[in-house]
Amino acid sequence: MLVYKVFTKPDYDSFVSTGKTKGSGDDLKDGFIHFSTREQLCGTIKKHFSNYNLLFVSAFQEYHLSNKLKWELSTNLKLFPHYYGCLWNSQTLYSIQLKL
Repeated sequence: MLVYKVFTKPDYDSFVSTGKTKGSGDDLKDGFIHFSTREQLCGTIKKHFSNYNLLFVSAFQEYHLSNKLKWELSTNLKLFPHYYGCLWNSQTLYSIQLKL
């Protein structure tokens, strides 16, 4: 299964240039990197990124993250993938740019 990380442009640029991330400001505040499934992705973008014109979405294989990926209940009582650790750009399968 693929899981997806949504990045703002500054966060994505940092991820690419340094080759790693510990997450966005919100991720750092929550203590984990927020991921979404394909089914959750549009809702995540609408809820948390609607004020951005440009986003980047990176795809990752769940099994490559499994030792630090936990499925946890969100505030809407749905399971979301949360990653506890440093995420490496080399783990990325592909990234796309979204203009909203």
